[in-house]
Amino acid sequence: MTMIGKILLFQRRKLHTIISREMIKPLSPTPSLHHTYNLSQVDLCSTHVYMPLIFYYPNNEICSLTPNDKAHKIKKSLSQSLTRCYPFAGKLHTPTAPYIDCNDEGVVFVEARNDSHMNMSQHINDDTVGQLFVDGMFWQMSPPHRATLVGVKLNHFACGGMALGVSMSHRIGD
Repeated sequence: MTMIGKILLFQRRKLHTIISREMIKPLSPTPSLHHTYNLSQVDLCSTHVYMPLIFYYPNNEICSLTPNDKAHKIKKSLSQSLTRCYPFAGKLHTPTAPYIDCNDEGVVFVEARNDSHMNMSQHINDDTVGQLFVDGMFWQMSPPHRATLVGVKLNHFACGGMALGVSMSHRIGD
């Protein structure tokens, strides 16, 4: 690594502290009839890049849910959704595979705490926006060893607000 690379790496701010990392699986198993999901020709022509989506939720004084309660509800809803959208919980064995193995492996779910206040305009103009997503899943090409199709990161801010960073493979998410 060059000296400039080391300086840039040193100057990068750490935005959060990871609380937990787990795989969220579908609430009920995928029927054996649907264990293979064939990709379309258009999907096969596209690159395997992760598309980032971010949802900001400001603190709501009326809501009495704790951050743990909110995380539990999101995980439960995600698990229920994966039952109907079963390819998202599957696996792409290689970047060039013509199908998704719908093996119910699940979706990466990371929960993080942030000591700063939520400021959407700060993150839009800041190089730290990538930290609101699961590592390596922010507008990046998928390396050959990564087969996960969706990543979700719940970021809790000191002000009580939260940001939900969702990354999904362009091959399955369009």
